[in-house]
Parts: sequence; C-alpha cells; structure tokens
Amino acid sequence: GWVFDHSEGRSVYGMQYATAVISGIEGIFPLNLDLKTKKGPSKIVMQIAVMKRAITAGLEFSTVVFDSWYFASRLILFLEREKKDWVTEAKSNRKIYVDGRWVRLKDYADSLNIRDMTAYSIDGESYFMKSITTGMRNVGKVQVIVSRGLNSEKFFVTNRIDWKPRKVIDQYLRRWDIEVFHRELKQDGLGHLYQRTHESLLGTAKLSPLGALLLEISAIRSLESHLKIGKGTPGLRFRSIAMRVLVDLLKAMENHGKEFLDALLESIRKPYKSTMGVMGGQIAKL
Repeated sequence: GWVFDHSEGRSVYGMQYATAVISGIEGIFPLNLDLKTKKGPSKIVMQIAVMKRAITAGLEFSTVVFDSWYFASRLILFLEREKKDWVTEAKSNRKIYVDGRWVRLKDYADSLNIRDMTAYSIDGESYFMKSITTGMRNVGKVQVIVSRGLNSEKFFVTNRIDWKPRKVIDQYLRRWDIEVFHRELKQDGLGHLYQRTHESLLGTAKLSPLGALLLEISAIRSLESHLKIGKGTPGLRFRSIAMRVLVDLLKAMENHGKEFLDALLESIRKPYKSTMGVMGGQIAKL
C-alpha cells in the first residue's frame, strides 16, 4: 500500500518493514525484518515483541538506539522495566520542564546563546551542544542534548543522565548500523522487489535477514576467538540461536517447501499490471 518514504519526503506505493539489528564489535547481526500491515500491530508493538524474544533467548545487549519515529511512552516504559539504556532523537515539538514551565525543545534551543554551548568535533564537522537534565512530558527524567551544526539543529534524549554529551552522540551514531543493513538489503535486490502476495513478502522478510546473519557468523574466524567476546555483545548464544533458526527453517522447507516456492514463483511471474513490462525482465533474474 501507500507508505511515507522519509528518504524522498513523499508517499510511495510499496511495502513497509519493521527492522532491528544487534550490533557489536564482531559485526551487525539482523534481529528482525517483519512485514508491517495496516491491520496488524503497530511498529512499536512489533519492536517490543522482537526485544522480548531476544531477551527470552538470552541475547545480551545493554543499550537500545532508535529514531524519533519510535520515541513513544510505551516503548520507553518497556525499556525502563528491562533496565536498558536508551538513546533517541526527538522531534522539536517535544516538551521539557524549564524554569517552572513546559516548553518545546525548539523554543528552549532558541533561547540558548552560543556562549552557553560547548564545541565538539565529530567526523571533521563542528557542532555546538548544550546538555540539560530535566523532566520530559510522558517520559520522565532524562538528559536532553541540543546539537547545533552549520545547517541543522537536532535534539537527542537519553535516560543516562550521567553520560557526557559526546558519549550520548557516539551511542546514537551506532544507529547507522541499521542503515548499513538496509543498504545491503537493497543492493541484494530488495530495492527492486515487486512481489505482490503476502506469503512471498513474508518469505523474503525471513530469508533475507537469515542470509545476512549467516554471512556475519561465517566471518567469525574461530570458536576460540568468539568465546573471548565480553558481556553485552552477541556472544556465543547468538551462534546457537542462529543455528536453531536455520534448522527450523530447513525443517519447514522440507515439510512445506513446495507450497512456499510455488507461492513465491507465482508472485514473481504475475506482478501487478502497473509494473508488468517495466520490471518483468529484471524480476526474472532474481
């Protein structure tokens, strides 16, 4: 259906996925690629379910980083209950408590003088930042960082009020890892995927991250070096979980493989008329 593409700033006709990765010194490991439907649960609910499964499976992670689209009280309450650190970007209309009243982040930033801010250099670019620990409406006590660049102004929020601004920004920049995952998916064909049945889209949603996950695991040089990874990284547990997922997938393919492949091939052979003859030649090569 029609979904908003933030990279193009407009609505496009396509599919929408909820994605999550776990990132450590060994690589970027896909956790989830779920198809979002209009009648299904919200992305917030979907991501909470993903983290619940990860925690139940024994995956250790300390910090959750997400963009402003996921900055909702329901997700924050879940992370606080699980005692997870979190960092996010906030929209400018969020309200914080300053000098006895609630003000928008944008209004607070406009009241700042450049002399009130500290200069930082990140990737060769200069930024002026101001940190304040205060209350945020519907969130609670947080650290807010106003970051002012040459042509931009951003707001970052975290529950770690003890972190220095530079560490907060460094943690948030780890969110780029999921963009790397998105880029790899598009390069591997997801960007030109014109499947039209729910079954084939769901199959792609499961097989694509599984393939990426197995490639990451195969890059680990040895079991001995893997065992040296410390707490808070994917660890050996990730390997065993991935292998169980692979075994389950192979068993499912053995039992229902023909039905799955038939549905997949049918969707490839019969795209919507609006795209027939446009991408058909490329689809056949997938």
